[in-house]
Amino acid sequence: MRKLALVGVLVVGLMYFVLGGILSKNHAMKRLGQVVYSLVDETGRSGGTGFLVLGKSGTVFVMTNAHVCGKSSQMTYIDGTLTVVKVNKNYDLCLLVNNDIQSKVYTALVVEDTYSSLEEVYTGGFAHLERFNPQSGYFLEEAKIELAVPARKDGTCEDGTQAFRSFFGSFFCVVEIAAVKTTFRIFPGNSGSPVISSSGGLVGVLFSGSTVTHYGNAVPLRLIQNFMEGL
Repeated sequence: MRKLALVGVLVVGLMYFVLGGILSKNHAMKRLGQVVYSLVDETGRSGGTGFLVLGKSGTVFVMTNAHVCGKSSQMTYIDGTLTVVKVNKNYDLCLLVNNDIQSKVYTALVVEDTYSSLEEVYTGGFAHLERFNPQSGYFLEEAKIELAVPARKDGTCEDGTQAFRSFFGSFFCVVEIAAVKTTFRIFPGNSGSPVISSSGGLVGVLFSGSTVTHYGNAVPLRLIQNFMEGL
């Protein structure tokens, strides 16, 4: 009888563990669907993913990558136009805002204070700017990633050096960015996708991926916290 009782307890415990994981994943996927948008630049030819994030002042922003914003002062999304208010190319982060999104204060993601690097995390974005693709995965090791970002309008980089010229005639700079490697598979359009914990808090932002494996790299939480300081 004791053995049967012990087996029963183990089975119930396992059920709670499995169901808890399913509920956490479903909650995370629902949160992603509430906050993620497809963004397009002023030319209508380029874009990526953006998401709602709450500043400590109570202001709601849309966050994406600096290379998604590019040289644009505005981006369009399903409900209208967003204005760029802050960019940091060394973090590859960009913030946009308008009045309409301020009503979404209870929907926007909150930047986490801390998280366990071993826990399962979730992301979702618009691959090829059209298909929402939520995923679950894990953070791996930190690394330094070289990223090409648009140069300033005068053809120079942020440090004053001359930018490189691409085959198409546009100017770009190469910056080294701190990143966390992930198990997420990302494609063009996924840049700017949020990475959230099982509790629904923001812990990373995808910005690049391997052209071979398509595994994505994310802006680490500490850089996001620095970027959002004072906001």
